Amino acid sequence: MENSEKGTPTEFGLKFCKNCIQKFHQLHQPYQTLLEEEKFSQQKIDNIVKKIPNGKSPEYDGIDNIIVKDNPNRCAPSGHRSSTPPPTNPTKSNLYPSCSSKIFIQLFHRYIQPNRLREQKQWNSYLPPNFLLHNEISFAENHIDSGAKAIYTDGSKTDEGTGSAYCILENYGIIASWQGKLDRRNSVFQAKILAFIMAIEAASSLHRPIKIWTDSLSSLMAILNPKSHHSMVREIQTLLLSHKHIHLRWLKAQVGYLGNECADQLAKEAITKGDPFLLPKPLSYLKSDIKSAALSIWQDNWDNGETGRSTHDIVPRVSKKPVGWNREEIMFVAGHGPFLSYLHRFNLRTHGNCSCGETGDPIHYATKCRFTLSWHFQTPTVSLKLQWLKNILTNNLSRTRLRLLMRFICDENNLIVEDNNCSLIHPD
Repeated sequence: MENSEKGTPTEFGLKFCKNCIQKFHQLHQPYQTLLEEEKFSQQKIDNIVKKIPNGKSPEYDGIDNIIVKDNPNRCAPSGHRSSTPPPTNPTKSNLYPSCSSKIFIQLFHRYIQPNRLREQKQWNSYLPPNFLLHNEISFAENHIDSGAKAIYTDGSKTDEGTGSAYCILENYGIIASWQGKLDRRNSVFQAKILAFIMAIEAASSLHRPIKIWTDSLSSLMAILNPKSHHSMVREIQTLLLSHKHIHLRWLKAQVGYLGNECADQLAKEAITKGDPFLLPKPLSYLKSDIKSAALSIWQDNWDNGETGRSTHDIVPRVSKKPVGWNREEIMFVAGHGPFLSYLHRFNLRTHGNCSCGETGDPIHYATKCRFTLSWHFQTPTVSLKLQWLKNILTNNLSRTRLRLLMRFICDENNLIVEDNNCSLIHPD
């Protein structure tokens, strides 16, 4: 759209938003927002608009990041640190944003980036400057079964379901544990992260340094990432920032550590015996569900369609994986090519017979036509015609012969036309 009359998508959207701002400037409706509701001046809005890149719409956090950079003291959400304290005496003016900024932000996300304003990106904008968890998380410490109090977490997933668990060990015995039963569609990553959350909440009441051990390297790496999009990971980050006495440690799996083996066993038992715990389905499940639904609709249309029936007989099941046929093979199977019977259907030939006097269809040229004798296949019976065609398409030598046959028909079309006075139409 860069060369269109409307300009780039960003320019078109911003013009639309500005027009709406002028139209609704006098409206004041309550609107929940994370921005501290100090009025944006028109100059500030113009500065924000200038900094939005041309050529494409910004990502779902693009305008928010620009606003935060221009107004760092106004954008602290409740529950997070900010250099500006919240107002002590809230009034209507600081409970709701100004009309211009409110409508600008609303309409921008509604028409330019619909449904893309996400909480995780707001979290990235408001991270405290001292967001450092390297002191609380370590991968290098060697684990020793010393009998000291420690917590071990794990998650497990089988065909029956997903389980999450932790156990607290002291003097080589389990003094406390928790087991959670998740839906079978929840991921093992969610199970391990949930075990972390429950373990941290249990350790937060101890008020003494304690280590939480896990064999999940991916979970610890996700927690160390300050820009993680996962809501449960962000919850762990918040808990660790509030409880400095809790330390996360990594240990090798399947080495025989007592605590790790106990947590693994509890996680497997939690699949059937744990307390039911509801978690949102992961994005991977959503993608899989959409893919299955799309394939089901595709399969239904393919089974009940009115065209492509000859191809359906050979490839009855739809799939994202290509069948691997080249152009010549596709023309032969579909019957859409330089065949006189096919061209006659569209009045491109006066009749559909070959020079031999028989119907000029693909089977004729592959088995009977005297002009294609060098590439003939054995003539199949009516009942075995479908299996005959499948055998050709699964045998490399037969496929090579079929390609040579099709190239000959395309190149020497005039030899197999009975009426030499009719116009010759090349398949291309």
